[in-house]
Amino acid sequence: MTDTLQAVENAIQKHIASHFEGALVDSWVIVCHAQNIEEHDLSNYRLLTPETQPFHVDAGLMDVGERIIAGAWDDWNPDDDD
Repeated sequence: MTDTLQAVENAIQKHIASHFEGALVDSWVIVCHAQNIEEHDLSNYRLLTPETQPFHVDAGLMDVGERIIAGAWDDWNPDDDD
């Protein structure tokens, strides 16, 4: 893991621990948009995750994030997957 990625992970861990005492972050995903300051028509999106985190974990976290944003989390029941 690069020093920068380790710093991101440490910051996430510290932030979550400050809000949820005793919590341990075991997986995470960051999605960001980057705009080129000099050329305003150039932009891109980036996905940042721990280097050894499997893609299916990334996809699952992104699904949960989408459900939270959509307000559908309260209606979701994992037992309904039959």
